[in-house]
Amino acid sequence: MGFLQTRHPAEAIAYSDTAYVFSSRYLLNDNAGVQNHTFEVDGRYQVPGLPDANPGDFLPGLLLDPLDGIGFTPAWVADMSNYRNYCLAENLLLSPVLDEQSPANEAIARWLQLTNSEMVWSAGQLKVIPYGDQAVTGNGVTWFPNITPVADLTDDDFLSEDGEPPVSLKIKSQADSYNEVSLEILDRDHEYNTDVVRAPDQAAIEQFGSKPMDTIKAYEICNIAIGAHAAQLLVQRKLYVRNEYEFSLGWQHVLLEPMDLVTITEPGLNLHQRLVRLISVEEDELGKLAIVAEDALLGVGSAPNYPVQSKSGYQGNQNVAPGPVLAPIMFNPPESLLPAGTLQIWGGVAGVGEAWGGCEIWISADGDSYRLAETIYGRARMGQLTTTLAAGSDPDAVNTLSVQLAAATELAAATTAEADSGATLCWVAGELLSYRDAVLTGVGGYELSYLRRGRLSTAISSHSAGSPFVRLDDAVWKYSYTSDQVGKTVWVKFRSFNVFGRAFEDLADVTAYSVTLSPARVAPDSAQNLALVGAFEAPYFTVSWWPETVPRIAWYVFVTRAVMPSCERWRPPARHSPTSVKMRWWMARSFAAIGWRSSSATLQARHSWCRCWSPIRRRRPLREPPPRSLAPPRMSAAPPVQLQTPPAMCLCIRQRRTLIRQPQERSGIKAYHAPARSRD
Repeated sequence: MGFLQTRHPAEAIAYSDTAYVFSSRYLLNDNAGVQNHTFEVDGRYQVPGLPDANPGDFLPGLLLDPLDGIGFTPAWVADMSNYRNYCLAENLLLSPVLDEQSPANEAIARWLQLTNSEMVWSAGQLKVIPYGDQAVTGNGVTWFPNITPVADLTDDDFLSEDGEPPVSLKIKSQADSYNEVSLEILDRDHEYNTDVVRAPDQAAIEQFGSKPMDTIKAYEICNIAIGAHAAQLLVQRKLYVRNEYEFSLGWQHVLLEPMDLVTITEPGLNLHQRLVRLISVEEDELGKLAIVAEDALLGVGSAPNYPVQSKSGYQGNQNVAPGPVLAPIMFNPPESLLPAGTLQIWGGVAGVGEAWGGCEIWISADGDSYRLAETIYGRARMGQLTTTLAAGSDPDAVNTLSVQLAAATELAAATTAEADSGATLCWVAGELLSYRDAVLTGVGGYELSYLRRGRLSTAISSHSAGSPFVRLDDAVWKYSYTSDQVGKTVWVKFRSFNVFGRAFEDLADVTAYSVTLSPARVAPDSAQNLALVGAFEAPYFTVSWWPETVPRIAWYVFVTRAVMPSCERWRPPARHSPTSVKMRWWMARSFAAIGWRSSSATLQARHSWCRCWSPIRRRRPLREPPPRSLAPPRMSAAPPVQLQTPPAMCLCIRQRRTLIRQPQERSGIKAYHAPARSRD
């Protein structure tokens, strides 16, 4: 009610003692229905710091409460402090739920039985007196028993008829002496499922056989240790307290009341100051006090707390909080890592908590409204360099990369072939590299050696201590965006969940991280082994070269240079693998700037950087190969021929990159015409 009265006073309905359960975002089941729930309710009599209540508190509450209880007059209930301290010290704490209509005396009798106590009338008041007979300490309280007898009774005190013994002895049958007590409880550690705790007396079982008592439903007990202790106290009373004594006293003993301790001496029964406890004091028809007592065997009313274990086994908390993520490492990957025609931002993220299972990635363009972009599971292997990594050559067998991982992850060593092929590819502050050897130096610390530097055409450079490190694997998240978003800033939130896929963080409480969408440009490799093939056949000549190891070339630019440059662009007709021995052939037509035709030429391969065209900006038409009827006949491979060239004439090749996917490889060697134009 306090929440509603403060936040929503119009909806604060005046239903006292009624709980209000609500959810602004509720996950329904598969049938769009409400799921099953179990609630733990902290009652008004709960012991501070403990999950249960003290019977010394809620028993008077039941007696005195005018609405939920019996409505006794407070003067009828005696002080319960002795009983309260006993229950707390013995840890006989209960959590009763009265959800069905039943006589109150039944519930009270059950609570007294479970707490090793008895209720009596004394001087017009209800008193609760424990059976405990030894001092006990627990839950910060020490309880001391009162075992001093209030009277010593002898033959001078007993009143008997002629021929009747002053004290009669009744011994319970061995068949009624139960040596095994079972309590059916609700185990809190097992999600309040029912469980049965047993308290057997093994010595009696071996001597007389098992004599179990009917199972007592004790749903007030929600802790298996409390149930075992209550059952042990009960089995001791059932097994060892068997003798009952009956005798009559005069009115000089009218102050005696049940639960008082007295001693009796009766030579006929060989009793000398036998300690007994009065269980009944009544006035008989002759005006005498008829007394019934039982043995008060010291030690029977107390028991040690034997260790017990719940039968539920391991119960994982599926709602354990995952904890937030560590500061993520977000970067614009080199375009050599991306599929053709795509723009992406990559990132590594991990949680430090043991229960962290993954996170949802929420993206916002304005830092206000977020949308779910992806869900990742598991930690990324990320961290930072602990020492400077110098620029080296490839392969680098001199320098060592020292890294400290940010979470509980591992880096595994690899073979030389795996390192050479990039199977252990890592991103280190813009440079792509792979490693072979990984040596553990501490918790999360590694030294990586035999490095393949500058993978996929990235620049080899020096990296200072503290530079970011991300192992590129399936745990790295990737977010695709369009070319019109280049240069813009987006905000990212990582909403963690635990290893059970539950306990999601509140998105409003999650930290937002910003990143600028800026593609990382990587220049393509230059044409290798450029050479003239075959004899010069005016006005055509044929050139060949090796394709770059990563198929990223969209077209080649042929430039004839004399006085003014001119060029033609062509798409590469095929994709070749890095290990292929096939060569790509081209033919170009060459004219001199002053109109004469050169009979010789020198081919020069020159590499230059060109802007990376996006698919939208890259819609200018490209020349296609001429019809087959105009193409010269297929030429066979011939040794490269180097010809002399006048100083004013050369043919250059430049490469450009694009994001368009390359065509599939076609077999055979093709020859194409490439007319080159020039102006005076």
